[in-house]
Amino acid sequence: MLSLLTALTLSSTPLLAISPVEEPPAIFARATFEEARATANREGKLLVLDAMTSWCGPCKKMDVTTWVDPDLVAWMGANTVAVQLDMDLHTELKDELAIAAFPTIVAFDANGEADRIVGYRDAKAMGDWLALVRSGSTELERLLSELEARTWTNSLEDLRSRQHYANELFYLAGYSDARRLLFEIWEAAPAAGFDRSNLRSPLGSLARVDVESAQAIEALRLEVLTAGAPLALSADSAALSDWIDLSVALGDSAGLEAWALGRNARGEGDVVRRFGSTLYPLLLLDKKWRAAGIALVDPIGRFERSGAALAGFDDFGKGGAMTMATPILSAPVVREAAAPKAEAKSSGADPVVAKAPVQAAPDDDAGAATKKGTSFMAMPMIGAGAKASSDSDETGVLIRAQYRWDASHAYAALLAADRTDEATALGELVLRYEDSPKARIALVSRALEAGQGDSRRAVHFRWLDAATSAPSSKLE
Repeated sequence: MLSLLTALTLSSTPLLAISPVEEPPAIFARATFEEARATANREGKLLVLDAMTSWCGPCKKMDVTTWVDPDLVAWMGANTVAVQLDMDLHTELKDELAIAAFPTIVAFDANGEADRIVGYRDAKAMGDWLALVRSGSTELERLLSELEARTWTNSLEDLRSRQHYANELFYLAGYSDARRLLFEIWEAAPAAGFDRSNLRSPLGSLARVDVESAQAIEALRLEVLTAGAPLALSADSAALSDWIDLSVALGDSAGLEAWALGRNARGEGDVVRRFGSTLYPLLLLDKKWRAAGIALVDPIGRFERSGAALAGFDDFGKGGAMTMATPILSAPVVREAAAPKAEAKSSGADPVVAKAPVQAAPDDDAGAATKKGTSFMAMPMIGAGAKASSDSDETGVLIRAQYRWDASHAYAALLAADRTDEATALGELVLRYEDSPKARIALVSRALEAGQGDSRRAVHFRWLDAATSAPSSKLE
């Protein structure tokens, strides 16, 4: 029998690490970034960095198309030093270069960064771009010229197109121009029928990487409050919705917490839950447990659906067909750190957007599904009629870890918000679909983290007794 301390320690240890690094295509030097840079400078060549991840679909596609094209390989061999680095393993470099989506291809000359492009490129497009870089042109200049040549109106389609350009500018570190476009969209949105909440994520992305943008967004938020203080704003007012969106963009969890608690104290928890899908991720990310619990919408229905999907995956893993057209679970506790993927020009060029998730909390192997510094769901997209693959066992582990992570955090938040009946029902529901020592330990661990260890104390001790009485293999 394991001790309680041992069990809780095991619950905080990720059991799945980053996928083993595959050998990059031969076009790439087996060198560190600094080594490759020194070689390029010494030989008078461009340095080309393929900033990718092991889970990026477009990156994988380029590995078997673009980077093995004979003509491109020959040209790059003569004119560049290329290196491919997994940004999950080189997070400092990712932050230093402000890599926000994958793949990002960055070209450097002797003076530093010369240009970058984002998203899939075939061999011809890659060769054309590298030739332009050698001539002194940049993708950012090209995009700005294209933008300037357009005749703009303020129609709904026009605003959507401008948001696309803003996203592209963000990826290329054209922050001031991206901000200008987003603010133009914000002003024109009501008349065009454009939902301002669509700007929450890109504005938040700018605020996190550009000080001037953060200051401008804060000034815009203050303008919204000319109609009154947050607690005084009507629940149905556009001003309140705008204030919440801008507060989330700025990451102001303290201000949102005060607003949620104030509304709840006035018996208006339903008003908070009206904005729950927007508020809950940020509040939970910053451990505002009570406010997160107030904001959580339909927890029983939510985890009933995802639990049923979990059971469906079990059948799928045993060789049955699975008819889900969307991923089984999507991480609800995620703060985005990059502009959302732009409307596709072509499906092949879409980048995979990087996000910064909640740090994997003390729950067994949840860290494999939501790693600090990335926020992907580390599982394949299961399509309608898909058949079980050799990866189904590992995928099932990841899905169960995500389910425990999501559900245990929701359980703790409900306890903190005095929604005890719903927390009780949720705990029972979780153990119906995931009856395991890991699930029991996760539920109790999150309750303790939220300061709710004494809530349902007898039940928590019973869960831990059951968990620590289980064979040690169940906790591995």
